[in-house]
Amino acid sequence: KSGRELLAAQAGCGVVLNDWDDTWGHRIVSYDQEIGRFGKADVRLVEPGPERGRIIIGSQFGASTLTQEFSLSGYSSELACRVTLDWKEKARVFQLSFPTALKDGKLTYSIPYGFIQRPMNGEEEPGGNWLDLSGKDGKGEFGLALINNFACGYQVKQGDMRITVLHSTAWSHHNPEVVYPTDHVRWMEQGLHEFTYLLMPHDGDWRSARVSQRAIGYLQSPQILLTTQHEGNWPPMQSLISFPAKSAAITSIKMAEDEKALVFRCVELHGAPCSIPLSFAASPAGYTVDLQPAEIKTVRVPLTPGDPIRTVNLLEQ
Repeated sequence: KSGRELLAAQAGCGVVLNDWDDTWGHRIVSYDQEIGRFGKADVRLVEPGPERGRIIIGSQFGASTLTQEFSLSGYSSELACRVTLDWKEKARVFQLSFPTALKDGKLTYSIPYGFIQRPMNGEEEPGGNWLDLSGKDGKGEFGLALINNFACGYQVKQGDMRITVLHSTAWSHHNPEVVYPTDHVRWMEQGLHEFTYLLMPHDGDWRSARVSQRAIGYLQSPQILLTTQHEGNWPPMQSLISFPAKSAAITSIKMAEDEKALVFRCVELHGAPCSIPLSFAASPAGYTVDLQPAEIKTVRVPLTPGDPIRTVNLLEQ
């Protein structure tokens, strides 16, 4: 829609790097000894649209195979991918590479109940389920978010966003012991792996694009229940809980330890204070949740009518 080209080269390529270090990667700051890339690509168009386009790309490296199923909906700019990797390599790291046109910019990682900004120095960094790189041009601010459901290691340098998917070192190998390819040891991460990721281009920064909320929705998709046709007692559309937040989310709902209330765990996502009304379709009672930057707050909602809603600590006290 914006007319920008966000990718600088082929993206989603499987990169294989050397990794003869121990199981825990002691002394490893970054993986930079590239051995090769998956190739011999076989591209098949399996769904031409217009509601959805879908292609399957198969590639190979050594004895390993990589299959990626890309899909693009007619109503969305997000590119979704379902990956099947049959991994047979030893003492190797496997990464997926996404070279962007953003050679500099702000790099933001998700972390549990928060976020952190880091430099693009190519070092291996831990992160949560999303990574965002945003910058500016003559049209304004824009960026690309990468959401995944499997990995927690990333490397980013000169705009090349990489997910470290796996590393197949020897099992329970600790420096300074030396392991050779002919040794009879167990090699980690061998066999079949299945996972998904989502490329999310956006205008503005990750906050205005609500990347963190999109990641929550992507990783916690609604459960679909198939049933037969019947009248039903509920209206066609109904909101059981209202929490109209642009910069916060309810991350969990559970029964209280004393089984006399429901517990809602809320978190602020954008690093700015906010106040959000919490209301329920089954009760006239409401409650305002006040959150400080990156604050986690626990709200106790009694099941007994007339008992007050209140904020409690993480021990529900």
